[in-house]
Amino acid sequence: NNYKAALTFSTPLLFLKESGKFAATGAKLEFQEFERDRLRRDVEFDARAAIFELANLQRLLDRQAANVRNARLLRDAEQVRFENGESTLLILNLRERLVLDEATKLAALEAKVASARGALALATGDRTLITDPR
Repeated sequence: NNYKAALTFSTPLLFLKESGKFAATGAKLEFQEFERDRLRRDVEFDARAAIFELANLQRLLDRQAANVRNARLLRDAEQVRFENGESTLLILNLRERLVLDEATKLAALEAKVASARGALALATGDRTLITDPR
């Protein structure tokens, strides 16, 4: 009653090689999905940051335009006072200088708004955002 039994299992070498390729392809696919998700988050973050910056700059631009209008009103009122003999040329020149300073700040803000629009267009890939929507 000395029976011996044996079981032999063999796999072809090519099968093991192909299963390794399949696992490597699965890992590459997973990496590409992670990379796609990261890029999507980066684009969304850049777009949100550009929108936020553009909104803030637009509010600053509106306030600076109001500052320029107010400085012009002050200058015009000072001009009337000067013509009536109640003011001096020095004060009138100071008011004019204030108008020029405020206008310079306004121009700098307009340049920043244009730059922010370009950043938003770059972040979203939409060229139509470069033009002024107003």
